[in-house]
Amino acid sequence: MINSELSKVSIQDFKNESNNKFKKYRRLFKGLLIAKRGIKCEVLSCGIKNQELMIGSHIKPVNIIINDESLTDFQKIKEISDPNNGFLLCPNHDALFDKQLITFNCKGILEVSKSITSQAHHFNLVENKININISGKEVNKYLDFHNNLFKYKENS
Repeated sequence: MINSELSKVSIQDFKNESNNKFKKYRRLFKGLLIAKRGIKCEVLSCGIKNQELMIGSHIKPVNIIINDESLTDFQKIKEISDPNNGFLLCPNHDALFDKQLITFNCKGILEVSKSITSQAHHFNLVENKININISGKEVNKYLDFHNNLFKYKENS
């Protein structure tokens, strides 16, 4: 059911985050992640399991996918709707991940930005340790993209 609903979304729906179709899509994507992985923040050291707080966080950001001129609209929708392009995160871990202040390698090992290293323990994060389960190889192409964003930001 969720996949059939996602197939009704157009690329124009993603260009305006305040439109109702975009908001509905966000709920559907979150539902897809919950169905696949359960209701809990995927950061292993986090104990938050409240469905209302969970965020379906894209690994490769939606705005980057939308503006990628090398992709067709169909490919854009496919990447945006791909559960392998997402983690279910609590608000704190989502914010850190979205701002490229944390990232994970293909084994789920955490890397923390130099700018927050001294605060990592406040977020229950342990650097150079597995902090998230990677559900399959399909996730790696998105994580590679996120890791490149992280490294670019670290070196800027």
